[in-house]
Amino acid sequence: DAQRLCEVAPYANASVNRYYTCGWVTGQSICDHSVRGPDFSEHLRQNHGVTGPEKMKLMCCWRGCGCIMNKESVTRHVQETHLNWKYSCPVCSEEFTRNHTMINHKKHCSRG
Repeated sequence: DAQRLCEVAPYANASVNRYYTCGWVTGQSICDHSVRGPDFSEHLRQNHGVTGPEKMKLMCCWRGCGCIMNKESVTRHVQETHLNWKYSCPVCSEEFTRNHTMINHKKHCSRG
């Protein structure tokens, strides 16, 4: 049985000061706490025991998920799949699911 873990990247562009509802399931209970974006990782560590080595296989216990992945992939998984965080280009406002994709786009963005 894989250990469960979800982490959220501490910062995500405009998502930094937004509040998110925690969908972590323990037993048959959903957490449902409202947590500010930058505090989400800490919330999951402190309240849901999200610790372990980077290469450890973990199950995402987000409501309705159950995907198994390396701990190092959980942050991106939760960010993209469950919280729908976006990184916006400051030049043209196009949105991306990954920060490095937005940064590469911004280098060549001709709008603005």
